[in-house]
Amino acid sequence: MIRLSPIAPDEAPRLAHLDLGEGQENFSLPPAVALAQDGPFDGYAIWNGDEIVGFFRIDRAYADHMEFCPAGDIGLRAFSIGSKFQGRGFATSACRQIKAALAPRYPNAHALWLTVNCANPVAIAAYRSGGFDDTGALYHGGRAGPQHILRLALS
Repeated sequence: MIRLSPIAPDEAPRLAHLDLGEGQENFSLPPAVALAQDGPFDGYAIWNGDEIVGFFRIDRAYADHMEFCPAGDIGLRAFSIGSKFQGRGFATSACRQIKAALAPRYPNAHALWLTVNCANPVAIAAYRSGGFDDTGALYHGGRAGPQHILRLALS
């Protein structure tokens, strides 16, 4: 059973076993690196039973640097499932739980936003199956090409 829980920056070593799959370094940071970065971020572990299988972080200042994101909304960054756990539906299951997990923690945010690389169809499918809506717009500021802009209503 997949569940989500906050994880503090000093717990980054607990994510060391989560490596990215081949070619995925173009799309995300390694979880332990992402959690340890300074900034207005909150880290979340994705659990399957007693084992951490993935990670994401919430960017509380997403609207400050993403022109498509309304003030007060938040952003999803560095979402990943460890390579040895991929292909089991954990990403989709985690996405389906994000609204229930985040809405009470960020009561002033109306939506959660993300960008996902157009060359990453597996991630796009997981987000969309997990409840995110594709806005139909593209973000062109990514380091690895254009990205779809997706949104999940929180309120």
